[in-house]
Amino acid sequence: MPDDEVALLEFGDFLGGSGNNHIDHHRDMRLDIEEMSYEDLLALSERIGTVNTGLPEEDVKNHLKTRTCSGINLDM
Repeated sequence: MPDDEVALLEFGDFLGGSGNNHIDHHRDMRLDIEEMSYEDLLALSERIGTVNTGLPEEDVKNHLKTRTCSGINLDM
């Protein structure tokens, strides 16, 4: 993307809308890895294997929608 352009991301209701009233319905299923020992973390990694947590940056760039906006002349 050229330096003189801007990218905007719209999440809509994905992150709970405009309010901060998100409820984590799966909180009791989450692991607290901060309190796990090194051996526990190794055992966990053997159980779950490799996890990919996101798209490559190139895929994200290829799927972004772009719009060009121009200024409005208010002089009449």
